[in-house]
Amino acid sequence: MKKIFLLDLDNTVIGKNYRPTTAVEELRVAIGRTVAAGHIVGVSSDSAIETIKAYMDQWSHTGPIIAEKGACAIAGESYGAEPAAILGDRSDVFDGAWKRIIDYSLAIGALVSCHDVNNLSRQLPGMEAPSSASRAVLVNSLRRASLSFYALEKSQGRWARSAGLMRKLCGEFLARSGKQECAFDVDMNDDYGICIIHHFGTMKAQAIPWVEAKYPGRQVIVVGDSMTDYHPKEGVVHCAVANASPEFKSKCAYTARGEVTSGVIEVLAAMS
Repeated sequence: MKKIFLLDLDNTVIGKNYRPTTAVEELRVAIGRTVAAGHIVGVSSDSAIETIKAYMDQWSHTGPIIAEKGACAIAGESYGAEPAAILGDRSDVFDGAWKRIIDYSLAIGALVSCHDVNNLSRQLPGMEAPSSASRAVLVNSLRRASLSFYALEKSQGRWARSAGLMRKLCGEFLARSGKQECAFDVDMNDDYGICIIHHFGTMKAQAIPWVEAKYPGRQVIVVGDSMTDYHPKEGVVHCAVANASPEFKSKCAYTARGEVTSGVIEVLAAMS
């Protein structure tokens, strides 16, 4: 039976430095062999479509993309040719949300950057801050059905991640959304200084019906490292990299001996 592999990104395909933990060529070859055998390899992540696509381009990888924790999806061959499918809650609460965060940030005197700000968010902490500003907000304007931003404040002349500013910005979004806070899943990570907001109940599993309709007759195999990668649907096969959580491993049909990228390569070979 032909299969479709859905690979998680963070701590599965890429490590903590946001790069594969093996040579990129090894991953490229492993994906190429899997595709040559008639299977499809896609990515399922909380990142925006464009962020995922940039990684996939490095691996010569053109499979389907499940983005924003299952909130939207697009077939690899359709990228740039048709709009992404919005899955789950279709309300317009996130339409222009990033612009509202920018407007508010500017109003409080913060420096603002938008678009794909992930690399900048890793570079800015510790850098010397200009005398003209004491706050900085980095807004990911690529998201279609969720919101994410980083918050920093000046500390001893240098940029530092700010949990306080992050919570202030989150509160501003919630207040202007017209919805109760319980309508959202809010993930505030103080270590990374990032806030990610989804519709309540958003999960990667909600993309499975879209996958099955788009690629009928294929066995769905999910490769991941945590319970966010678990899809409680009959027929979905789960595989774990060695660094996965014990709870997720307990749900898996196969657990690789290798961690992160080497584990993904092992799973592709074993399950193809």
